[in-house]
Amino acid sequence: GTDELQKQLLNRVGQCVLTSPGSACFAGLQGSAELKLGSALRYFGDGWQISKKIGDRHFWRIPVMDGEFLCEA
Repeated sequence: GTDELQKQLLNRVGQCVLTSPGSACFAGLQGSAELKLGSALRYFGDGWQISKKIGDRHFWRIPVMDGEFLCEA
């Protein structure tokens, strides 16, 4: 179900996308259920992450070795 999808998505984005230089993660589709990916990934920032609100969308800026990783909350 949705819980397993969120767990797998968090693992894959955290291990593969977050560690890739210049990468970002955005919600490209609207659905009935929302996955809180950015809210979980923000902890990779070790307290240095920054919350940003642009319009009605919420993002997390997470510092990484090559700059920052931007993820929709």
